[in-house]
Amino acid sequence: MNRIACILLGAALLTTTVGCASQHATVVDSFPPAALADPWTLNDDVWQGSFAAAAPALGDEADRWARFGPQHVWLAIYTHAHLPHRKLTVRCFSYTSTEQARRAYEHFMPNDAQPYAAGDAGCWTDLGVLFCWGKLVFDIFGQDAPWDSQLQSGALAAYITNRMPAHLPDDPQ
Repeated sequence: MNRIACILLGAALLTTTVGCASQHATVVDSFPPAALADPWTLNDDVWQGSFAAAAPALGDEADRWARFGPQHVWLAIYTHAHLPHRKLTVRCFSYTSTEQARRAYEHFMPNDAQPYAAGDAGCWTDLGVLFCWGKLVFDIFGQDAPWDSQLQSGALAAYITNRMPAHLPDDPQ
């Protein structure tokens, strides 16, 4: 009898803990850690901060993104396990409204973009994928088009969208 009580208590505690964890999940939790996105491995940690703090890392594109008023940015670089010179960059921008996010997405969407099924709207770019989801815009890309950057970026985007807690696109934290 004690063994059954311990198992039930353990299950109840696990359910409570998992429930609490999902309520406090952040956008960072959707980025696959370490080598979970095999063959891609996260370099260091996901960087997160204000748009102003991220601007230097965005380089020449910072001004283009700034016009849409992103509030928060998450940046990550993944390295291929077997081809360490190959990298994928993930940039996620948070906006105060879904309308702002959609305008930013539509601005950066290539004119001849083919649809990519992610979030609320997505498309293929020359080097990867771009999609908006609630108040978030994700830009995931590789270094050069001839190396299948699009397909590799799409695979990483699938990992991220599958890991994203349901409430976060509308309430990014």
